[in-house]
Amino acid sequence: MLLLIMATMVISIAAPLHTKAADDLTGHPYEKEMRELMELGIITGYDDGSIRPEREVTRAEFAKMVILSFELGTDAASAEFKSAAVASNTTGLTASFKDVPMDKWFYNPIMQAAEAGIVTGYPDNTFGPNDPITREQMATMVSRALTAKGYTLTAGKVGYVSQDSINQIPEVMKKGQSYYEASQYGSLIHYLYNHSTGKTVSMGVIGKAPAQMAVGKKYYSWDGANFTDETGNKVTEAHQYFNKLPLYTPSNYSAQELDKFLVDLFPYYNKLQAGKTWTTSPLAGTGKFFKEMESTYKVNALYLMAHAIHESGWGTSKIAQDKFNLYGYGAVDADPYNGAYSYATFRESIEYAAQKINANYHTVTASYYNGSVLGHKGVGMNVRYASDPFWGEKIAGHMYRADINLGGKDINKMALGETTTSGLNFRKDASTLYAPLYKLEMAGIPAVIKGTVQAASNGATWYNVQSENKLYNDAFVHGAYLRELPTAK
Repeated sequence: MLLLIMATMVISIAAPLHTKAADDLTGHPYEKEMRELMELGIITGYDDGSIRPEREVTRAEFAKMVILSFELGTDAASAEFKSAAVASNTTGLTASFKDVPMDKWFYNPIMQAAEAGIVTGYPDNTFGPNDPITREQMATMVSRALTAKGYTLTAGKVGYVSQDSINQIPEVMKKGQSYYEASQYGSLIHYLYNHSTGKTVSMGVIGKAPAQMAVGKKYYSWDGANFTDETGNKVTEAHQYFNKLPLYTPSNYSAQELDKFLVDLFPYYNKLQAGKTWTTSPLAGTGKFFKEMESTYKVNALYLMAHAIHESGWGTSKIAQDKFNLYGYGAVDADPYNGAYSYATFRESIEYAAQKINANYHTVTASYYNGSVLGHKGVGMNVRYASDPFWGEKIAGHMYRADINLGGKDINKMALGETTTSGLNFRKDASTLYAPLYKLEMAGIPAVIKGTVQAASNGATWYNVQSENKLYNDAFVHGAYLRELPTAK
């Protein structure tokens, strides 16, 4: 069942909730997956017998899919799940929304989802049942459903999928494999191999190559940090600094230096891009906005710039030019241009992004929090911000390339560590005398290490770290529960 709901997340942008006939589904790329969901009664189609597989899914429709997939809507199931609402939903089991009337088909599934703690609605007490659902909202519903069923999502955990969903390739028949290489300039390049097409695509420079890597050799890694050679022997563990850097830390670059990069390295001078030939860099002059938002919202300016470059094609995309939208907010897959939010200026777009990222991804109690780092599908913003498993790697690559070009003022300037256990409390000093400042529910969350101290009571070593809760500068954690993180150098 877990496999099917994860498949639903992938296909739900193109799968409606009500269907009986299969005429318009035959030949669709996700026909097999959708038919499995139909057989289970999770999607049932429209009254006219159509499926409409290209229609976008609404929040109400996906809420019903989750309730049915995890069997959270029946009386029998209600006695089994641990409600995720207990800790976060102050309304308990009496949730209601102004725009969810009792006479609508979606009333029961939405109320069941609210009672299970899977949905909480908007601050104005609305749910938006007919709004197109975003990927981050889908990921959050699934994560909360897993919690309601007693599962814990933890970085590095082993997961299971049906054997019917995996094409096993014997070692002797393997034609290729994704790998990493060190360039002659000391950078790390990631190459992705597609077993279906037999083609290898370069992800480009993603960071610094570990010193243990030799130029011209292939290295392999499942997490981008632990590398083996072609014989399977471990070479090194070396994390990419910008991928694991907590983004509440400020960049050492000034607004003028960021602008210099945006002008000097703009890749489309005198080239046709997004229907226009460019003679100037459209992001020139935005350095002061990135630094302003860094100061106001405590979101790293180099990251904000890299994210904008990645999402807007250096400011050349149509929604960036027509709507000053640098981060793609509102650009749902079904109609990205018309759905994209409009802003009056680039500054307004940057502020909106910094505010949302700070509130939703860099706040320990937020719904989308998995660590204030870019990360991957196990930890960080990449868990819920984007479906692309290499989204965090790509933006970290932009940060690395900018840093190298501007003189290397940021890379490896801070010592990093990561938590080794879940439910870890961080304190105001090297003791347990006071209530925790905050708790990190997941293991593997990176932190900036400022130093070590010995506890006055027993001499035990504690780490002094930059607080993940932005209300405080410093926090302390027992040395047994934080390990120093080796980064590529």
